[in-house]
Amino acid sequence: MSKEFYGKTFINTNSDNERYGKQIELEYFKTQGKQENANTYGIEIIKTQMNGNKIYVEKKQINSITSYENKAYKMLELLKRHKVTPVAMPYIIEDIVNG
Repeated sequence: MSKEFYGKTFINTNSDNERYGKQIELEYFKTQGKQENANTYGIEIIKTQMNGNKIYVEKKQINSITSYENKAYKMLELLKRHKVTPVAMPYIIEDIVNG
C-alpha cells in the first residue's frame, strides 16, 4: 500500500468567548494498492488540532474504493473543498459510491 499527498485545508474555530481561535488542519491522501492484479485507490484524511499545549490527531483510511485513479482524485477534491473530517468521511464516501 502506498500513499500520496493530495492537499491540505484549514478550519478556523473562533467563538465570541475565545480570545484566539483554534485552527484545525485537514490533510488528504490518495492511497494505492493491488487487488486481484489490478490497482485500487482509496483515501486517507488526517485531522490535526492544537488545544493549548496538546496536539490531537485523528485519522481515517478507506482502501479499495475504486479502480479508477481519476475517480479517486475527483473524490479527494470534493472532500477537500467541503472540508470533510475523518469521522464524516465513511458516510460521504458511501453516498458517493452508492449514489
